[in-house]
Amino acid sequence: MSKNSKFGVIDNDFRDVLSILMPEKRIRVVGLHCHLGSTIDDVSIFSKLFVLLEKAVEDNRDLLGDVRIINVGGGLGINYHRNGVGSSSSTSMPSISDLSDALPKNSPFTIMVEPGRSLVGNAGLLLTQVLGIKRTDSKNFVVVDGSMTELIRPALYRAYHTILPVERRHSGKVRKIKKSKLFVGLETARRGQQ
Repeated sequence: MSKNSKFGVIDNDFRDVLSILMPEKRIRVVGLHCHLGSTIDDVSIFSKLFVLLEKAVEDNRDLLGDVRIINVGGGLGINYHRNGVGSSSSTSMPSISDLSDALPKNSPFTIMVEPGRSLVGNAGLLLTQVLGIKRTDSKNFVVVDGSMTELIRPALYRAYHTILPVERRHSGKVRKIKKSKLFVGLETARRGQQ
């Protein structure tokens, strides 16, 4: 743990925290957990973290004799910038299988991971209707019937979301539009979010 992190316990304070917790009869430490962050695109960091947490247990075995679980957290990256229109996966982002392969197989500890967002992050979509396009000299704005209320992440921290235009066919099915004036307007809107 770095002195610059807002999470967890700084390495130098770890043993002091344990010495405060251990005399408490209602507290039994059975695992260690670490959160690395999000949008991790290199699973080798999880194996390095596992080694650090395993060493922390071994170095403090007198206080951590009951530890049986090491939780390396989550944070696997998601392909928000899809490769090609409509692509839902990317070979550049690690999978849960890649993460599993990076962790030891014969550990005396139960190893936990939290794949969370990497499982469901691309599972939904927000479908809005274009109400109009406001054109200015420097930028085009697409006015839709959706807002921060439905998709707050871009407003909160400039998160990227793929924008794909669709049109209704006579059959009632929706199809993607490869090129159109509307698509240019949406691309302009997307660039404005970045």
